[in-house]
Amino acid sequence: SAVQRHSNLLEEAELADKLGLDVFGVGEHHREDFIASAPSVVLAAIAARTKRIRLTSAVTVLSSEDPVRVFQQYAPLDLLSNGRAAWLGKEPPRHEQTMLSDAPAQDLDRSVSRVHELVYGALTC
Repeated sequence: SAVQRHSNLLEEAELADKLGLDVFGVGEHHREDFIASAPSVVLAAIAARTKRIRLTSAVTVLSSEDPVRVFQQYAPLDLLSNGRAAWLGKEPPRHEQTMLSDAPAQDLDRSVSRVHELVYGALTC
């Protein structure tokens, strides 16, 4: 079940922290066979159960995200985790971009650049 898969993921993150791993990542996926469509929420739950491991989005699909919203998701995570949050963004291949948005490619490119500026700037302060 989805509940059990999330529980297993939280337990894996706790174990990784206890074993001394440096980073635990949760990627953004929007398919039924993956569990994390909102990695920042899952990472916040992991932050509450771990002490030292760095937490990362592993991947955020930038062309389908609003830059301010990405910032709003990861800045509180960074605060709640005492600075352990990291964020990785990815631009999907062009053929996937057209499936995600009707915007012209140059508009998507500008949006992706803006996400990088806002989120990386905020999380590196």
